[in-house]
Amino acid sequence: MSRSASDVPSNHSVIAIDRRNLLQGVAITGLAVAGNAFLAPAVRANIWEEGEAQCHVSAPERVLSDDLNDAQLADFMKVSRTLTGMPLASLQDIRLGREYLVRFAKLNVPGIDLGKLLTARDQTTDAIMNDKDIRAAAEQLIYLWYLSAFFLNTSVGPAWVYGTTDQYEQGILWKVIGAHAPMMPMKPFHRDYWAREANLA
Repeated sequence: MSRSASDVPSNHSVIAIDRRNLLQGVAITGLAVAGNAFLAPAVRANIWEEGEAQCHVSAPERVLSDDLNDAQLADFMKVSRTLTGMPLASLQDIRLGREYLVRFAKLNVPGIDLGKLLTARDQTTDAIMNDKDIRAAAEQLIYLWYLSAFFLNTSVGPAWVYGTTDQYEQGILWKVIGAHAPMMPMKPFHRDYWAREANLA
C-alpha cells in the first residue's frame, strides 16, 4: 500500500528530487572532475631516494686483463683477516672474499693499490696502517668487509659505493652488533633489534 503525502509526519520536511535532474547533476559533476584531472599538470612519482645523486654513484673501474688466481685469493684473505680481526675461514667467507677481490681488483682509484696491499700479507695491522703507500688500500679493505662498500670521492662528493644486496647483508658490522642489515628482511633472532632501547650500562 502506497503512502500519500498526508501520511508523512508533519515534523519532517521532505525534499522532492526529480530522478532525471539528480542523474544529470551527478553526470555534470563527474565530467567536471574528470576535466580537471586531464587539465592538471602531470605529476611524476617520486620513488624513495631516487633523486639522490649519492644513490647512483659507482666506483671507477678498470678492465681486468688477467683472471685472478687462488694464490691472490689466499693473500687477500690473509691480509683481510689481519685488518678485520675476524677469522674469515668459512666457505661463505671465502666465497665473499672472492667477490670482494674482484671488486677490489677492478677499483681504479689513484693511491689504492691492491698489489701492494697483497704483498703486506705477513705484516701486522700496525705495520700496514702505518705504511703510507698501502694505508688507503687497507682502509678500503676494512670498509669493504664491514660495510660491503668502498668510501670514495665521487662526482657528487664523498660517497659509499656498494656492491650486491647479498654482500650488504653479509657485512661484518651486522654480525658484530648482532643485528640484521637495515632495510633488509629480518632473521628470526634479529626480530626486534632496531626496536630495542640501547643498553648503555
